[in-house]
Amino acid sequence: MMSARFVRSSGIVALATVLIVPASALLAGSVTSAGFSNIERGVAHVDLLIFVMYYAFVCCAAFVLWATRDVFNAAGYKSANALVAWLILMLLFLPPLALLLWAWFSIHVIRFGRRADSTLWHAIGAIYLIAVVLLFVAATAISFTDIHMSIPYAFMVLPELTLLAGWLCHGVCLVRSARTLVG
Repeated sequence: MMSARFVRSSGIVALATVLIVPASALLAGSVTSAGFSNIERGVAHVDLLIFVMYYAFVCCAAFVLWATRDVFNAAGYKSANALVAWLILMLLFLPPLALLLWAWFSIHVIRFGRRADSTLWHAIGAIYLIAVVLLFVAATAISFTDIHMSIPYAFMVLPELTLLAGWLCHGVCLVRSARTLVG
């Protein structure tokens, strides 16, 4: 059985993650510009930092997604149960495939928003769907570009900011959902 405290805590974790991700990006940037005498050592430090940050984020995301699943179940919307479990597994083991599941999850969030008559849940699903499309376009542009850019991942900034905006709204919505579960 889901508790309002669990849902509220997951919303707070989502909100904290929105603050931690940009701080982590700044940390990775500072490690990169630390002036290592050997570029391979510098890249290895950044790769390790990104690996650790990603799996820390996945732990937070699993907590938030599971609470979202519980909110959906409490409202009688059970069609996202298996999807949430698969999404968490794909985030852990096959991140590129998680993009497709995240799009599917976005559609379920939109459906839940319509069913629960919640404009915020509907908006979260739409923001996530836009972010997934932008991530796909950016990844494709990076993969197939003939232009030698100094910073090829600059294409990823807009999709990542869109995803963070959706995550911020997701955290707010979970905190609000906890309030409605209590009262």
